[in-house]
Amino acid sequence: MTRKVLWAPRAKSDYGMQLAYIAGQDPRAAQLVKERLDAAVGKIAENPLGRPNRVAGYLERSVPKTSLVIALELLPDGSVGITRIIHTARDWPANRWPSD
Repeated sequence: MTRKVLWAPRAKSDYGMQLAYIAGQDPRAAQLVKERLDAAVGKIAENPLGRPNRVAGYLERSVPKTSLVIALELLPDGSVGITRIIHTARDWPANRWPSD
């Protein structure tokens, strides 16, 4: 069963900022990361599993062949919420989202 995926405004912003940063260094790499992110979100829609997140109540899933993590939550209506997209090099304190 494929679930509906809902993007939080912050996750959309994270997505754009991650890709813009990478594109500034290497546009081809940014395209590859975009494809990998989109594929990972598609897999989450089909199978919304992940490991417990550093923030209670959320799950996280690594994006293969990138340094990115997708933070997600299972919503009461059965859909999946994409909450954040975070680079693993970020300072990520326990039970809080990284600050900007």
